[in-house]
Amino acid sequence: MAKRIEFFVGDSLDVYENIAFEYGLLKSCPDDALRIFLWSNDRTVVIGKNQNAFSEVNLDALKSIDGRLARRLTGGGAVYHDRNNLNFTFVAKEGVYDVKKQLSVIVRSLEKWGIRAVVSGRNDILAEGRKFSGNAFLRENGFGLHHGTVLINTDIEVMTRVLNVDKVKLDSKGVKSVSARVLNLSELNGNIEKRALIEEIRSAAEEIYGMPAQEIKAAFNAENARMKAMLSSKEWLLNRVRDQSDGYIVRRARFDWGGVELIYKQEAGRVKELFIFSDAMDAEEIVRINKRLEGAFIADFKPDGAMSRDIIRLFEETEK
Repeated sequence: MAKRIEFFVGDSLDVYENIAFEYGLLKSCPDDALRIFLWSNDRTVVIGKNQNAFSEVNLDALKSIDGRLARRLTGGGAVYHDRNNLNFTFVAKEGVYDVKKQLSVIVRSLEKWGIRAVVSGRNDILAEGRKFSGNAFLRENGFGLHHGTVLINTDIEVMTRVLNVDKVKLDSKGVKSVSARVLNLSELNGNIEKRALIEEIRSAAEEIYGMPAQEIKAAFNAENARMKAMLSSKEWLLNRVRDQSDGYIVRRARFDWGGVELIYKQEAGRVKELFIFSDAMDAEEIVRINKRLEGAFIADFKPDGAMSRDIIRLFEETEK
């Protein structure tokens, strides 16, 4: 049970600073605290930990708006941020960390504007049947991090240009385009604005957790700076991508747990130079499967879960 709420409001629009800062909140979180961090970025596409930037992002379009590419530490899919989007982060130790309760803070914060929001699917919050918030999660050393977006008045036209969205994924949602699936909250109430929403999130957290939220200045430190350097490096952003034209096999599919893209070479039944890209929410499971499969004989590999079983099926289809 939380004994205190620590409330941080970021004043930077630098995506690398913000992701570094939220990770610092996770690494230093007290056992009895719920930490809430609210922040925004300027013209940025943020991809999931295991996604292929060249598949998910129109990099030329992003460059044309002087936008940035970032790779976060959590799983899930690509999202577009601008300064009219508000991001939220909840951090807490296991036992305090409660995704359902945390989502209820966001849902309740919108009641002031008469917006009825509902949690849907694996990681979405909807209003009027359309998505305005996607969420992703990280567990580390007994602590959890839960973050998500709130589209207030984001430029949807730019979003559709910079994101390469999987048509199969859209079809599974029963929509034909990104713009048909997502929603700016300003469409439902033109009076909603970011500063007021920040205050409503704070009030909702105080009501739901039954205690005041102590606002703390979001101070950037040396450890945050080291993390920022890693997050902004070309190695972190693009190093998992290789030239697909020179002897690589490429397989793609979508399953209940998410989409997957395999890029690899195969020699005498053994997997070589394997890269598994995915928008699966369980980012660490994808990393684990990639490590298990690298250098393995497909015929001898024993799946130990739904994800590894589905991925092996893709390899087997290649063999046919």
